[in-house]
Amino acid sequence: MTYLPCCACVTGLTRNADFDMKLFSVLSSYFRASIIMSVEKEYTVVVTGATGFKGHEKNPTQNVKQKLPDTIKRDGKSTINIIKYPFDFRNVLEDEDRIPPMWNQSKKVYDPDCDEDEKIYIDAMIHLGMAPDEDTWRIEKRARRDGYDWVGDDDIRLPKHNGGKDGMFEGLPEVLTPDYDVDEVAKQVKEDLPDIPIRA
Repeated sequence: MTYLPCCACVTGLTRNADFDMKLFSVLSSYFRASIIMSVEKEYTVVVTGATGFKGHEKNPTQNVKQKLPDTIKRDGKSTINIIKYPFDFRNVLEDEDRIPPMWNQSKKVYDPDCDEDEKIYIDAMIHLGMAPDEDTWRIEKRARRDGYDWVGDDDIRLPKHNGGKDGMFEGLPEVLTPDYDVDEVAKQVKEDLPDIPIRA
């Protein structure tokens, strides 16, 4: 399995009418640049979005996720099938519990109407997020297990040491990194969309 734990973090606020389409362009370019795989195999990528948080009513990731096509065909490269995760993540600790089942190959996680025993293989996952105080788009290079210090919209503080005994991520590495060259992806997206600020 190609596990992309950091995936994409799309940042900024919806300040004008064409902002969502710019985000869509960034993500479409990201797909074209990043999944460089065998042409013979089709790949399945899950994309998630999030709700508004900390007083921000809108989160552009919801619109971006919905505007993505179900399939991206590329000349001379593998076809990418996109699954849009039906639940938009909230800024609450409870929603962390939704993440592990997303990797258990159960199709019912993504399609509640399918049979219990139907399976689906996920090659990669891209989590979209919003950073209200930034004026650029970022593709994250790493996911840290510990050290987060914030309170969610549920007024619950995130545990600082999730990797300790009985922690949600007990036994996992302190830092997870993607399987691809994030800097190269950011470079290719920038070449494709020179007017949009993006960095890794």
